[in-house]
Amino acid sequence: MKSFFTFLAMSLCGITFSQISYTSANAPKPGHKSEYKYLENIQGIDLNALTQAGSDKTWNITGQDVDGNREGFISIDAYPFKNYFPSANLASIDLDEPDTTFSIYEVNTDGVYWLGSYDTSTTIVWKDKYIFVPFPLNFGQNFQNGTEADVTQGTTSGKIEIQSNANVDGWGMLTTNEGTYPVLKVKTKQITEITVSGIPFGSSTFEYHHWYASGIVGPVAEFTISETESIFTGIENDTTIRFLHKQELVADKNIETVIPKLILTPNPATDFFQMEIKGIDFDQAAYTLINAEGKTVGSGNFNKNQNQPIAIQNLPAGNYFVQLILDKKTLLFEILHKK
Repeated sequence: MKSFFTFLAMSLCGITFSQISYTSANAPKPGHKSEYKYLENIQGIDLNALTQAGSDKTWNITGQDVDGNREGFISIDAYPFKNYFPSANLASIDLDEPDTTFSIYEVNTDGVYWLGSYDTSTTIVWKDKYIFVPFPLNFGQNFQNGTEADVTQGTTSGKIEIQSNANVDGWGMLTTNEGTYPVLKVKTKQITEITVSGIPFGSSTFEYHHWYASGIVGPVAEFTISETESIFTGIENDTTIRFLHKQELVADKNIETVIPKLILTPNPATDFFQMEIKGIDFDQAAYTLINAEGKTVGSGNFNKNQNQPIAIQNLPAGNYFVQLILDKKTLLFEILHKK
């Protein structure tokens, strides 16, 4: 009986067994906004049932839920760090903490590729693109990743190596608190190793189970089993289940309004400029002025009640990168045009 109702549901969605596919029509675009929820108590969930592979399967992710995170996609063409990622055309941010990390992507008709990340302290640029989702995605497909990045913080250098193996190991029907979907299931094993100055610093092993449904950007649900180990915390294990609550395509600028902004006035400037910070409260700020060769040509500190004009009359004409760190955690930046 289950197979009949599965067939009926798929037929109503215009999908038959042999036609479940996830294509580039589902690729993220600037302005895509997603809200997720987490299952609050997974003790009553049959976790083994969620990992089952094969054809004509059913998976159930329902129960008491709690609000999760909100994610948004934006264009990065206007951001200075675009230079680190020449082929990038998209970034994702956590809309609840938009000043933390930009995850950088290249999205095209062949798939969604992770190029690295940019945040207040570290830039990660993968030497080889990491494929999240190839297009089209079909049952029985397999894809792997193996890449690394050199990372420098101050005088400390490190390396991050990442390996993954993914299999589209199931298709069927997934039920969450939001509804029932015909889906493809992807199982991914990912191993990450971190070394600092040649010394093992930490590692992690993640097992992901993602469910993809046509018409939805990204997975409609995610089951994650993780084990992390570091020289500071030892071994930690975690299990989480989240599902898509709501998704919409809004104007790119509507997502960007939640991102704190640094405004330079006047810009272009001749002798002096001031910094105006919008969208975030702060106590202390530290700024750095960097020229086109990447050299620091000015720096200083101020608090929110003592924002003084910054003299630039002795600098040659050109473009300068103004980097501002608020309360030692929030990074803002803008380009100053010096006449």
